Amino acid sequence: MLIGSGSLEQELCDNIRSRPYAEHVLLCGDVPHTATMQAISRAHVMLRTTLYDGDAVSVREALHLGTPVIASDNGMRPGGVQLVPKSELAALLNAINEALANPAPRKAACGNDDSNLQAVLDVYRKSTVGKPT
Repeated sequence: MLIGSGSLEQELCDNIRSRPYAEHVLLCGDVPHTATMQAISRAHVMLRTTLYDGDAVSVREALHLGTPVIASDNGMRPGGVQLVPKSELAALLNAINEALANPAPRKAACGNDDSNLQAVLDVYRKSTVGKPT
């Protein structure tokens, strides 16, 4: 199940339709937040494997719900995320297979590791220094 939309949506849709496993892939597009949260909470694992990404709220939401997350390493992922190098399919497949074969007990993330949020805020503060508010 893929939730959300983006500039590559049509290309992705066409690509998936041409594959033998197309009937096993559900492209949802944008859905209400409550439905997204329910899908994340029911998932065995959530993937966030983008080439261009920041500190994705969906990753934090999944961790909060206790859903394991596998994500591309962008240098900004919070603790608890299993990182895979960008564009390394073998590493991604290994991580998925491991997560599905040996599921960890579900527990919501505890504590607040806001270190990368602080880094993002610092970037915004530095970029607005001396500019009118």
